[in-house]
Amino acid sequence: MRVAACYDLGQKVLDPDVRRLFARALDDMRAAGATVEEVGIQLPDTMLFFDHLNACEYLEFAQEMQAGGVELWLMVLEPAERAKSVTGRQVSAAFRQGKTDIYNAFLTAMTGADVLVTPTTPVTAFPRLHRGSDRAERLGRLRVSGPCRQGVRDPVVRRRRGPVHDRAPAWGSSLLSEGGSMPVW
Repeated sequence: MRVAACYDLGQKVLDPDVRRLFARALDDMRAAGATVEEVGIQLPDTMLFFDHLNACEYLEFAQEMQAGGVELWLMVLEPAERAKSVTGRQVSAAFRQGKTDIYNAFLTAMTGADVLVTPTTPVTAFPRLHRGSDRAERLGRLRVSGPCRQGVRDPVVRRRRGPVHDRAPAWGSSLLSEGGSMPVW
């Protein structure tokens, strides 16, 4: 089997533990007889088509925040202003071109390989403590406290379900739970 291996999908961000574990997995594949070739991948810069893909939703989000009295930063106002001139045809063309560019980047990286492998995440998960475990009992339950109110990101969750994200929300919500605190185990 010929394996194309990409550590970071061109993002240049990878936790050292993830890098070490992925390298160990590649060594295991080699030991099992696979030919592993490390490849780079050049994904398109998402900012090149950000305005087109998110124009309507971004503009509506900015308008809703302003209507609610939220003062927006320039980095939020500028894309919202640019979004006013984006047409449906431009949105469709940018979406199609972005998907094509991503497809071609993966196709190029996989040339001559049977499979492409990459870590599923650039960072390790938070340690998981189970109730009743020695470590959980020693540390106790930790809380990150905060007010229980609608956050700035909540309206985005409602709007981000659509073809841009294939019906998956862009963010999970709500970040706060259990009466205004997020439990950390």
